[in-house]
Amino acid sequence: MGTIDKHIFEQAGARGCSNSDYNLAITTCCKSYIVEDDELNDVYFDPKDVSKVLDLTSLEKCPICSKDDWDYNIFDEWPRDETPWSWAYHPNRSIVENWIKKKTTPSSQ
Repeated sequence: MGTIDKHIFEQAGARGCSNSDYNLAITTCCKSYIVEDDELNDVYFDPKDVSKVLDLTSLEKCPICSKDDWDYNIFDEWPRDETPWSWAYHPNRSIVENWIKKKTTPSSQ
């Protein structure tokens, strides 16, 4: 399970597949946040437009700063600091969805 909420991220336009997990990562060169799709080997680099996606297997330069010598580290847990990708993270999504469902479903009398 990725650190990015799959449902929220794909509703925003990510092109993943049924096996995609999205992981928040940070670049080693410029310390910018990106999102990796571990199934399709894609990288999302613009938190305001997830239609901007690049194939990691053919990416030679950092998508943010264009340095040749770059890599990224995936977060196992969400960082404490606010990130540009925070909109796609919800640690208690299932709890929230169940609460909304209870509030919007008419009760039987």
